[in-house]
Amino acid sequence: MGQLTIYEVLTQEAIERAEANANELWKQRIREVIIDLARSRRMFTADDIWAAMGGAKESTHEPRALGALILRAIKDGSIASTGQYRKSTRRACHSRPIPIYVSRLV
Repeated sequence: MGQLTIYEVLTQEAIERAEANANELWKQRIREVIIDLARSRRMFTADDIWAAMGGAKESTHEPRALGALILRAIKDGSIASTGQYRKSTRRACHSRPIPIYVSRLV
């Protein structure tokens, strides 16, 4: 592997910072939701994670940590990226494309 670019280093640092600053109980609940979704569905998106969290999504000041927790689930083999995208249904996302993940647990 080659050296990381400055952009890759900064991105990794931002991901780590977001995860470190998120509420611990919230992070644990997100991990549980990801595993539950991976056991019950073949494919899902971050929208599905947020929907399963209900009002708990407000219980952290760092919701961007969701991305770090998804990456952790990919690294541990629970889920994988499909390389496909779907428009987000969350109003805050303005229909932007979001990744679709596939379960490695079903």
